[in-house]
Amino acid sequence: MIISDYWIKLGLIFGILVYLGTFMAGLVTHKLEQYIFIINTLSGLAVLIYWGQKQLRITQHIFEGREMIFLGVELIIVTAAVY
Repeated sequence: MIISDYWIKLGLIFGILVYLGTFMAGLVTHKLEQYIFIINTLSGLAVLIYWGQKQLRITQHIFEGREMIFLGVELIIVTAAVY
């Protein structure tokens, strides 16, 4: 297995566990909407910041349709979470 695949799988599992823990904590404390707002805002901003930093390091910019759709969805998630 390639080491980058390992880190991606590990990050995905960690993200799922954070979302499940947030959901359970929200149900127990009756503050589910507040916790979902926080976790969606943080995760969406993290993806957008990561993409921005990656684009600053690249010398030749080629934007694929899938990439633009994914970033649009992340922007919608952050906007909806803040709203």
